[in-house]
Amino acid sequence: MARTPWPATSGSHWSAVGCAAGSSYMLVASLADPLSATILGVEVVAPVLVGDEIAMAHDGTPVLLATNTFRGDTYRFQVELHH
Repeated sequence: MARTPWPATSGSHWSAVGCAAGSSYMLVASLADPLSATILGVEVVAPVLVGDEIAMAHDGTPVLLATNTFRGDTYRFQVELHH
């Protein structure tokens, strides 16, 4: 499947999806393909992290489907859980 890069903006993609009630996110270690390597400025097959996300509205309707590829040497993941 061909991927098109999301245009860089100053805001989060969540600002465009204000109706999202929940989200599922999966992060996987992978290797850069030629397109990702060019965009990220790394060698082909350099380590990358690929994040796949789907966000749903309150009724369960998907409102966002995203795949993001990050350089493996610059990614930081932080989670805060509240009850």
